[in-house]
Amino acid sequence: MKPQSLPIPSRESSSANQFGVLLTITQALQPYLILAPQELGSSPPPALDGGTVLAAATTFIKTCAKMDELLDDSSRWNLEGQDALYDALVQTQEHQQRFLQAQTAAASSLMRPAFQLRPTLFLAETGYVAVHGDLTSSGAVIGYGETPEAALADFDLAFQRKPQEQKALIAEEKPKRKKK
Repeated sequence: MKPQSLPIPSRESSSANQFGVLLTITQALQPYLILAPQELGSSPPPALDGGTVLAAATTFIKTCAKMDELLDDSSRWNLEGQDALYDALVQTQEHQQRFLQAQTAAASSLMRPAFQLRPTLFLAETGYVAVHGDLTSSGAVIGYGETPEAALADFDLAFQRKPQEQKALIAEEKPKRKKK
């Protein structure tokens, strides 16, 4: 089962919901706080029992105080929080891009012939040589470079060269020792 993503509520929607709840409370209290206009000489309104009007008035005062508190909260009326969230999202996206670039580079290095074939690397007089295959036949793949990394890079390029462009390793014969 795929996890369900939950939206992050915005400051505006949270404020709208809070004000909506408070306004609903004040509307529900109206019948207890506002008496219908009475004509002169009519009978007095029936008395409410057990402090209902007092409880409604107290709740109304608290509701109004909460609305005043929300209205006085300057953080609800600026974009600093939204800007900070946006900056954090941009920073996260930049980190993700760098991670993906590093991951792409790592995957590319795994596809290199030098990584897959593990050529033999040795030091020659003019630099380093990376060799894969039999040097006694013409089937060897060779890369040269001043550093081991350059030799391995040239080894990788050897797989893109035509046969006549391939580099050859010229083996020098060592002088034979005389037997005594």
